[in-house]
Amino acid sequence: MSFSFLLSMLPTVNETLTRVPVGHPLAKDINDPLIGKTLLVIFVLFVVGSVYQIVKQIKINKTETESLHLDEL
Repeated sequence: MSFSFLLSMLPTVNETLTRVPVGHPLAKDINDPLIGKTLLVIFVLFVVGSVYQIVKQIKINKTETESLHLDEL
């Protein structure tokens, strides 16, 4: 689901920065450095969030496995 959100942000960032504010947009076109930097920040946040989710899920799985082994004793 996070990856789908990331993919939807790519055109959203481009369209928003090239149209807002009306009359004097923040970015001139798709090659503007502002768009590239914004997409880089979003990608880094995606990677950090994905790593956090993976680490948290590994801890949850480990805890559940340990509790199952204790129940068997």
